[in-house]
Amino acid sequence: MSSKKRIVITGIGPLCSIGSGKKEVLSALMAGKTQVLKHACTYGKDIWEYFYVHKLTNFKIDNYVSDKGLLQWIDDWKENQRDIDYELLAATTSLAIQDSGFDISSCPQEVGLMMVHENPGLEPLIDHLTNKTLEAVQRRVFEKKELLPLEIRKEVTEASQRLGYDTQTFMHLFFIAKLFGVQGFSLFMNNACSSGLYAMESAAQHIRSGRLRAAIVVGADYPDFVYKYLWFKKLKIYAEDGLVKPFDEQANGIVFGEGGGGLVLEEYESAKKRGARIYCEYRGGGFNLEGMKISFPSIGSDLYQRAAQEALSEAGSSHADIDLMIPHGVAERVTDKHEVRSLLPILKEGRSVVTAYKPYVGHNLGSSALLELCLICMCMESSFVPPLLNTNQIDPNLEPWIARKVSEKRISTVLKTSCGFAGYNAAVVLTNPRIN
Repeated sequence: MSSKKRIVITGIGPLCSIGSGKKEVLSALMAGKTQVLKHACTYGKDIWEYFYVHKLTNFKIDNYVSDKGLLQWIDDWKENQRDIDYELLAATTSLAIQDSGFDISSCPQEVGLMMVHENPGLEPLIDHLTNKTLEAVQRRVFEKKELLPLEIRKEVTEASQRLGYDTQTFMHLFFIAKLFGVQGFSLFMNNACSSGLYAMESAAQHIRSGRLRAAIVVGADYPDFVYKYLWFKKLKIYAEDGLVKPFDEQANGIVFGEGGGGLVLEEYESAKKRGARIYCEYRGGGFNLEGMKISFPSIGSDLYQRAAQEALSEAGSSHADIDLMIPHGVAERVTDKHEVRSLLPILKEGRSVVTAYKPYVGHNLGSSALLELCLICMCMESSFVPPLLNTNQIDPNLEPWIARKVSEKRISTVLKTSCGFAGYNAAVVLTNPRIN
């Protein structure tokens, strides 16, 4: 690690149900606030499903992007069909850049953009296609015309071309890069819930190589559409009571969270030279792909533990160095047990405290790791560890390390892990430059 360029985080942009920007989010986190609301999925006047979501309030893209001309240009391109995914990505990017104080206009071709999302624009497109098909059918029934499938298909396709085109992931990269003047190496990544950690590693590698001076790593999700909820409900891994209970014997699944996170990464000496605030140093990561199952980890496999060990090795850290561990904490009992079994050997040799953020902000899916990295940065800077919420019957194997109450703690080294659907395992190590 000593021979590599040091990579630091100099800006964060958390946007979630408990706040917008670090000051608001940190205040809510310290107070143990959550905002879980019952969300109604409707079609016309009919209610399809109710489910709990950690919801944003009063979100308006105009509050985050100053160039109204560009916003209008993008709206015109989108034929005034709202794209909430793009708006959330733009907002988190804006928050991170503002927080970093980095002047992109001084070196636009040396700034990169790494973006993550589960499936940008897909669920709005499904809604749109369904609505347009029903409209076409109803109109023909009213006019007593023959229902010709090819004609209906042509009409619906014609009305959906722009929206369909924009589901291509390069388009979301384009919109965000255009809004903020980024012209360097760009990449869209989709590795399920672990996407954010993969994107951090990619950004760090490109800065170390000298290709980039800085990189914006951003992700956001708006999981309020009924389709994904119905899938998780069918799998019996959605918490119908609205409570995320990681590592609890009564854990009953996830709860979606709106929002995401953005981070600005720079080379240490460059950041220091410009007088940037340095939250923490990105020391390295470990990654692998089980490729065994879709919705559950491969029980008995040691690949998740290997990813954590690889991250520690890359960082030049030992088990004893870790004083805060943030696991995936998805509150699905099979996955939780797998995490405990995999991470316990590391915990037993160290002095780490364990907590999880999803009870506070929900599961932001593809962007979850980036939002949680923003929260980690705030906790490191504030020497603060939030307790694990909603849990009463903790897995006894994990009990000795769980943060049970709000505590002040100087955080030196953090291990953040994630085990995404389809077996995407990832772990990264962050260190505090004010201590190390």
